Order: sequence, then structure tokens, then C-alpha cells
Amino acid sequence: MRRIGIIEINEQAEKIPNCIRFDKGSSKFPLPEEVVPHFHKAIENMRDKYCHYPNTGGEPKLKQLIAEIEKKNNRQVSAENITITHGGTSGLFTALSCLTRPGDEIITSQYCFELLSLLTSHFGLTQIRTDFSQIDEVKKAITQKTKLIIFNSPENPTGKVYSQKKINDLAELVEYKKIWLLSDEVMHGVVYNNTFWYGPSTDNERVVTINSFSKTWFMPGGRIGWITSKDKRLAELFGNSLSMQTEGVSLFSQFMMAEALKSIGYEGLLAKRMIILNDYSFGTKRYCPKTFGATKDSLSLLGARRNEFLCQLRTG
Repeated sequence: MRRIGIIEINEQAEKIPNCIRFDKGSSKFPLPEEVVPHFHKAIENMRDKYCHYPNTGGEPKLKQLIAEIEKKNNRQVSAENITITHGGTSGLFTALSCLTRPGDEIITSQYCFELLSLLTSHFGLTQIRTDFSQIDEVKKAITQKTKLIIFNSPENPTGKVYSQKKINDLAELVEYKKIWLLSDEVMHGVVYNNTFWYGPSTDNERVVTINSFSKTWFMPGGRIGWITSKDKRLAELFGNSLSMQTEGVSLFSQFMMAEALKSIGYEGLLAKRMIILNDYSFGTKRYCPKTFGATKDSLSLLGARRNEFLCQLRTG
């Protein structure tokens, strides 16, 4: 597998003082201070478990708490529908390794995360790009070799947020065609200007979702994500695949997130982080000049242009 280009850009940007970064979805925010007190509790939990190998598919305590998050997304799931992964990338790798075979075709947006192209090559697949905002174009892209559709909202890199109708259309299509819909939702909490995020219903067993705490909790270094599937056979398969890859996900990270989820009001933390993110994105004086070393005027102009661009994209 060739090296992902965004990593090369990231390494070059690290060498440039005060570089304004649009290369990688990794914020420069410090670790949320609300999480720090829970480190000690996570260590205590590890002592109780004697730091053995993690449970296949993830620790039950964390899986149950994540199931509660999914219920807030109007999904009736339980811990047995959740598989803990090493972040969203691990979730995509695991899902593709279990759902596809060499020679299969997968459908992605015409604009998509570079990693999908690398995974396509790694697994011997063919990537078909199309316009997800036009359901007829998606239908045309499906062939007898199509195994799944990888869908991402908010979309990376455009930022486009798809409407509930368009998402429902995709879900109905995969059910009719007996293919899979892999919904990448790692950016689901990062929306602006009173935009609403919608995800496909997991009551449709042809729907598999990928999520993580990296973006919405601003903690990509924690490396905790999850896969959701109402198909228990698939959930077991995902867990077995992860065990084959790494013998499970870090116990410390799992216990840390479990303690954070139990003790921290997620909506309050997310709202606080979104205020900071809006300040970064749209050039207010509270955070941007200090962090990036840029002037207020230059960042305000940058934010205004980006805001205009995103508003044009988010019409799906």
C-alpha cells in the first residue's frame, strides 16, 4: 500500500512556523480538560483487569455507553451491535476486509477521503465515483459487481451535509439491490449555521456505520472508534477481524472514554468545542490570531470565503 499523501503534507506543514493548516483533521486544541480527571480512574480499572488482552470487539462497559449515544441518533441498538475500533480508519479497514472480496466494486462520492482510494487498491477493489446528491446517478453506477456504497456526511473534503431524504433514498436503494451502505459518520457533530445532521437507520441490516471520538471530542490521539451493525453475525465478524489485526483496542483508551462518557455531559462538551471550532473556522479574534500567528483581518476574510463556499455546497 502506498503512503497516504496527506501524511506527507502534514509532515511538511509541521516544519513551517505558524502554518495555517487545512491538511489533516487533527485540531491543535489541547486535550479537553474535562477528560483529564478520568485518567486515574482508567488506570484503576486497568489494575483490576491486570492489563490483560482486551475483550474481542471491545469492553462491554464502553460498548453499552456508545449504544446510548447511538440511541440519541434515533438508533435502537445494544452493546452487542457495537464493535470498538482504533478510530474511524480502523473501522473502514475492518468493514472492507469483512464485506468485500478482490474484484468487487465499491461506490464513493466523486469527492472523497484519500484513504478510500488506498483501501480500494489494497483490497483489490474497483472504485466507482458518482454524485450522491443525484440518486439516479447512483443507480447508474451500480453493476453486478457492486458490493457496497461508502457514504460520508458531513462529506470529507467538501463539508457537504446531505438531507434526510437523500440519505433515506440511498438506504432504500441498497436494501433493494442487496448491497451494503457503509456510512462514515466521524464528522457527524461538526456542523455549522444550524445545519442538522442525519444518518441512515440501522434498522436496515444493510446499513453499517463507522464513527469515532476523534473529531467531535477533539481527541484523535485517543484512537477510539466504533462500528454499528444490527446484524449480530457481522458484529461478531468485525470483532474477530480486529482481534486478528491487533488483539483488540488499547484498554487504557477504552476505559478512559468509558469514564468520560459516564461523567461528562456530552452535549455540553460538544457545544463548547463547537464554539471553539467556529472561532477557528470563521476568524473571530478570540482564538485564531493567537493560535495561527495570523492577523485578524486575514482570518476574517478567510473565514468569510470558506463560509460562502460551504453554504454553496450544503444544498444536498
